[in-house]
Amino acid sequence: MENTFAGYISELRRDFTIYCEKELEKDNITLGLLYPIIYIAKHEGCTQKQLAENLGVDNGYITRALKKLEGLEMIKRITNNDDKRIINLFLTENGKRIFEKSHMLFKKWDKDVFSSISNQEKEQIMNLMQKIKESRKK
Repeated sequence: MENTFAGYISELRRDFTIYCEKELEKDNITLGLLYPIIYIAKHEGCTQKQLAENLGVDNGYITRALKKLEGLEMIKRITNNDDKRIINLFLTENGKRIFEKSHMLFKKWDKDVFSSISNQEKEQIMNLMQKIKESRKK
């Protein structure tokens, strides 16, 4: 079978997922639960609806994920003072620790992936990936 870009992306995604899951299992977190943590960290006070929309998942999935994260004491839900119908999401100290851990995980995986190529080649790949990403948004 001919190699395709999609095939390479799939293989790298699988490798990345396995790597992260192995590291995150120590904290009872899956990669699927890490993405809401990352979003909440970058958008403190967001709502469940904003979180679901920006992660591209349905409300049922986010409800279950937030329930798990709350049970793991990673997030807290705080009622909005201006509108009691709105619940804002924040990370706990434990959630912030996992967010910081995600930076280390992603950087270490990148370092491992790029270990056999030059800095110039890495820069070329990153520039091309940015172009591809931007072209897919159109």
